[in-house]
Amino acid sequence: MFVTKTLVQKSIISLIILLFTFALIRTAWIGDDAFITFRTIDNLVNGYGAVWNIGERVQTYTNPLWMLLLTVPYFFSHEIYFTALFLSIGISLVAIYVLLFQLQKNMAASLLTASILLISHAFIDFSTSGLENPLTHLLIIAFVFTYFSTKALPRRRLFMLALIASLAMVNRLDSILLFLPALLFELYRQLSWRNLSTMLLGALPVITWEIFALIYYGFFLPNTYFAKLHAGIPAIHLIYQGLIYCLESLKNDPITLLVIIASLVCSYHLYKNTPSHTNFALRISHFALPLGSLLYILYVIKNGGDFMAGRFFSAPFILGLASLQPTISAFFPEKKTKESVIISTSICLGIFIAISSYWFSQPISVEPTIPLNGIVNERGFFFPSTALVNQTRSQVVPPHSWAIYGAQIRSDNSSHRSYQQTIIFPNIGFLGYFAGPKIYIIDPLGIADPFIARESIDLQKEWRIGHYVRTLPNGYLESKEEKNNKILSAEKAAHYETFQKIIAGPIFAPERWQLIWQRKGF
Repeated sequence: MFVTKTLVQKSIISLIILLFTFALIRTAWIGDDAFITFRTIDNLVNGYGAVWNIGERVQTYTNPLWMLLLTVPYFFSHEIYFTALFLSIGISLVAIYVLLFQLQKNMAASLLTASILLISHAFIDFSTSGLENPLTHLLIIAFVFTYFSTKALPRRRLFMLALIASLAMVNRLDSILLFLPALLFELYRQLSWRNLSTMLLGALPVITWEIFALIYYGFFLPNTYFAKLHAGIPAIHLIYQGLIYCLESLKNDPITLLVIIASLVCSYHLYKNTPSHTNFALRISHFALPLGSLLYILYVIKNGGDFMAGRFFSAPFILGLASLQPTISAFFPEKKTKESVIISTSICLGIFIAISSYWFSQPISVEPTIPLNGIVNERGFFFPSTALVNQTRSQVVPPHSWAIYGAQIRSDNSSHRSYQQTIIFPNIGFLGYFAGPKIYIIDPLGIADPFIARESIDLQKEWRIGHYVRTLPNGYLESKEEKNNKILSAEKAAHYETFQKIIAGPIFAPERWQLIWQRKGF
């Protein structure tokens, strides 16, 4: 009987992972933003350094750990599209397996959780896309698994929590908000200098990366931080846009935010039902994980959300769902009879299969226009040209118009061995990667240029969240083409010179470090 039960469980697990595999393959896609990181990977593998435009050390990517991880298979494949997608799918499947069958031991509860995962468009959409989300999801689940673990020794557990959070920060710096309440709670519960040193030891990955970023790039933070969060837009306008981002999610993908809300409600319920004489630390422990999701969402709202629907909600959704696992398990009877197990598991399996069938039958969504609020179903927008299921034997993969344009520019300049053409183009992902290192691309959004990133936008003109077009100063194009400061405004020329010395001057030149010190790495 034990063997049969184990065999049935293994069969259900295999079926679930197989269905998720098909769902992820069916929905797999890559967006333009991912190729911003891919161009840096290509330059690094080809010996130009971790740069975007050759000769200028600018951190255009926000996901160093994902970039470094993807560099390894790319070094051998020299092909980015399939390499990135299959790595994303593999990591997502590992995360799904750990969440469903390691964090949760109740099979019926695992099936219910699997159904919730499939309903979330934010999770499914960004389990691929080429962005760092799959790795963030896995690190969050690993953190929650460690947080709930009672086997590890207290100090070892504290070290592992700090290490996982540190790796997540290297993957995306602002993800610390997801883990901060839990880390502070653990430190408060075991407060001592020894435990503080343990946490600092676990934080070595992010400390090491920040030291490298300061030395190599001249700044602690990625250039996108300055380009997107310091465009001169009033805070009240960003908060309003952030609330619109939340409303769009509730309208088109309600399960994602509802799971986060449910995790907060359940944590409060557990707090209220814990006897008042219980240790205070134990009572507030219920809030530690859900508060991380809330803190992150407040941060997203403050920054105006994003132009990709759901992108910044997938991580707090996974944290909320993972923290709900004990509550979900409580829905099923503790005193299990053979009949109750079969009935509950069968019902949940049926629900899961019914939901998973949606991803096999759904039509290919296309959203060719951008709504007035600037928030787009990014997967739907790029799916026709970048979906895994749509790829054919074309010369450019994926065959998006910007990628084809970049490949054409590369072909036109292939005979000029030393000549570097300069072009201006606002969508720098596909074009930048396929144009290759010989093409210098001026990005009016400032993603690839610290000087442009610190220019304020014209608030009299319409702006779209995450896409802040700056007016290039007179003489800027000539400065890049001739590699000599030709900017007409004396003030802007001095500003431009400062950044050129930081990003293009000798790394250990005293003058460069004096300028870095003056800016305090920001």
